[in-house]
Amino acid sequence: MVSNHHLGTLLGLLLAAIEMNTFKERYQPQVMANAKAFARALAAEASTCRATRRWTTPGPPGDRGRRPRRGAEVARALEERNIVCNYQAIPSDEGFTASSALRLGVSEMTRFGMVERDFAELAGLFAAAVRDEKGIAQKVAEFRGRFREMQFCFEGDGFAAARQKLLGTL
Repeated sequence: MVSNHHLGTLLGLLLAAIEMNTFKERYQPQVMANAKAFARALAAEASTCRATRRWTTPGPPGDRGRRPRRGAEVARALEERNIVCNYQAIPSDEGFTASSALRLGVSEMTRFGMVERDFAELAGLFAAAVRDEKGIAQKVAEFRGRFREMQFCFEGDGFAAARQKLLGTL
């Protein structure tokens, strides 16, 4: 959940952890279903995403081939198109600075109400971003704009029962 702590964020992390525990019967299965749907849809889009000129760089001098770009380069290019992800090293990489993979998560957008069909749509947008289609940043922004209301969280006095339970453990 966190890689380090900052005192100013601990209260927010505590509340997020309490919400995750409170809504786990609905939230966790939805995250799993969304992850599976996203993975299936990305796999279906994979043939359209392979090594386009935009996502490759020239090989060393004398090499006529092109090489896939590093994960960090691709992550930056995707962010320019309104898709935020992390680059990630895999065991065969030289090190983290030479990361060749991307890490994609679904938990945050699940909290904003995305379900399986939405992740299938997102996979298409992701593939279009990799293909560097014109206007894709705007399409991604419009897609994201449909998901603004936080789900799986306390509303109004909804925290009162969890607060009483938490105080009962002291």
